[in-house]
Amino acid sequence: MHLRKGSSLDIGQLAVSVFSAVISSLLTANIALKRFQREKMWERRADGYTAILEALHEMKAWYEEHEAVLYRDHDMDDDQKAVLSGRYQAAKLQLSRRVGGAKWLFSKEVFERIERLLKEVQMLGIRDWYEVLEGGQCLTSQCIEDIERLARGEINQNGFSYFLNRVRNIFDKVFSKNKN
Repeated sequence: MHLRKGSSLDIGQLAVSVFSAVISSLLTANIALKRFQREKMWERRADGYTAILEALHEMKAWYEEHEAVLYRDHDMDDDQKAVLSGRYQAAKLQLSRRVGGAKWLFSKEVFERIERLLKEVQMLGIRDWYEVLEGGQCLTSQCIEDIERLARGEINQNGFSYFLNRVRNIFDKVFSKNKN
């Protein structure tokens, strides 16, 4: 095999092309992996918030159903009370488990808000039955609104505004290092 004068240039171009293709592939794979991980985290957060909100709505339903019976001047039979009580306790347990098992997934504000609700709901037992129902319904409604607001903020964080904030932070770091 005879080498021509330009063949060393061809081998150099080939090496550069292969090197750039490998680097490009690695960067593309890395970006795709990070995006996949971000999307999985988004899904886990969305599922977690869904479970929390379902439990809060179930707790609120307990207050609403008891209040509806109270307004109709009827007593609830023991079976109906047992079913409602079981649903309420299951919802509280689901809420505690979901929040306790996923502290790494949610912001600190979520935990503080749910803990505050659970403490406030326990304090309702001191008052009369009407105030317990009215207060519990109000407290759970407020908590639902707060959790929905926090969820929207955390879940939407991975949208385009999140991307822009990341780019802005990178530029700030680069330019603040150059100034020093």
